[in-house]
Amino acid sequence: MTSITPSIQFFAGVFEELSNISLRREVRTGKRVVVMLFSQLQALERFNSFTKPSLNSLLLTDEEGEISVTPSATKFIFGGDEGDELQRVEFDILTGLKPR
Repeated sequence: MTSITPSIQFFAGVFEELSNISLRREVRTGKRVVVMLFSQLQALERFNSFTKPSLNSLLLTDEEGEISVTPSATKFIFGGDEGDELQRVEFDILTGLKPR
């Protein structure tokens, strides 16, 4: 049996590294949201997003298979002295989990 390293892709062949993940509840609707944080995106490095085909979703792969999900929101957070350095990217994904 071969082991597959879990991966995340927004663009075909451009593998992203997840920095953090959390589960939140939207105050307004009560829906649960998975928030995936990235400290950098390979898709932005060397303009990979312009040279690779878009998957139009997030492709999550591990030894059990693949899941394709579409984020419900994307937030780019900038900082630094000039305010133009990418600090992190947050992707919100609505879950099928029902609030209690």
